[in-house]
Amino acid sequence: MGELKPGWTTVPFGQMVESVGATRKSRGWSGTEAGFDRYVGLEHIDSNSLSIKRWGSAADVGANSDLRPFEPGDVIFARRRIYQRKVGLAGFRGVASGHALVFRAKPDVVLPAFLPFLLQSDVFMTRADRFSAGSLSQTVNLSTLLAQEFALPPLKQQEKFIQVLNAVESTDEELAALETSIQGVVDSYLQSFVQKLLRHGRGRIPLFELSTQKPSYGANAPACEYQEGMPRFIRITDIDDSGRLKRTGRVGVNVPDAAKYRVREGDLLVARTGSVGKTYLSDGAEGDAIFAGYLIRFRLNPSLVWPRYIFWISRSSYFRRWVLRYQRVGVQPNINATEFRMFPVPLPTDIRAQRQLATQLDSLEQGIAAIRQRRVKCACLKRQIMGGMDGVSQ
Repeated sequence: MGELKPGWTTVPFGQMVESVGATRKSRGWSGTEAGFDRYVGLEHIDSNSLSIKRWGSAADVGANSDLRPFEPGDVIFARRRIYQRKVGLAGFRGVASGHALVFRAKPDVVLPAFLPFLLQSDVFMTRADRFSAGSLSQTVNLSTLLAQEFALPPLKQQEKFIQVLNAVESTDEELAALETSIQGVVDSYLQSFVQKLLRHGRGRIPLFELSTQKPSYGANAPACEYQEGMPRFIRITDIDDSGRLKRTGRVGVNVPDAAKYRVREGDLLVARTGSVGKTYLSDGAEGDAIFAGYLIRFRLNPSLVWPRYIFWISRSSYFRRWVLRYQRVGVQPNINATEFRMFPVPLPTDIRAQRQLATQLDSLEQGIAAIRQRRVKCACLKRQIMGGMDGVSQ
């Protein structure tokens, strides 16, 4: 480790904070009777965000659950699965999951507003991860963490960190709220459009060319090293939750009948198992590609349906409700191809109306994408600033 920056000191974490909210079993100790209405579990804390926007009811916590009381200003630190980077700044009093730790700053050493940013920093997370233990779900050991030493700037410099980081955090929160608002407009507009069609009895099935066979690159065609010229694969895991292609698999196989399973621009791929109903509409950018097993390819009739319109219908709550109604639940939820063929598509007879809806929704989606890019920049800037919390002179 290099020399510390001027004015910085190395301080054991246990001298910076007080570990509060001793774990109590809810059996024989009621959080509600103790005056706590809200319960914060690890699922209520978002990765890389200090704001706690969700919570449960303390009255609904199981009888054998561990709880940690906390007060406004305390920092809730998820001690399990450190890689998720979950740190929450409490703005209210309540009880947290026993799988979290609750810290309260000692203000003569570390400012309360600086503490959550310190816990979010790479230097702290890396150290916490190093001292996590456990076979199934690695967990931070509190006593070991309290003994660790971290570089700490003087209080005046902590204030400067707080001002800059709060500004970045505030900007990100505003962008997140705007993203949520626009997404709400998209969902509402799409739902209204679909309901209007259904009220007029316009839910019908357009003509598709449907490929239902599982491609023959399974056990009979073992994977080999990818070579230039081989088609790539589009798998369920390659499609994100927004229907975008994250990547194409570079899994090399020789597929004698590959032409049957080629994906071309305008094809709609739908997952029939696992993440049932996840969709991807090809724009041709994936190049020479084959769709993998457990995806269905719908080749649309261009005289009846506009591809982007069908894609947006697959993003609607109407479609999601249909999937939940018809999927079989087991080891892997699934809907077979025949059932997908029977999905009643709300379809305007005038293809211009389909194009108009798709164009409007595409425009809103572009706005959401631009906001997400700005949020990525905020996250990078925040991480860059917190990178200076290692206290090492360059």
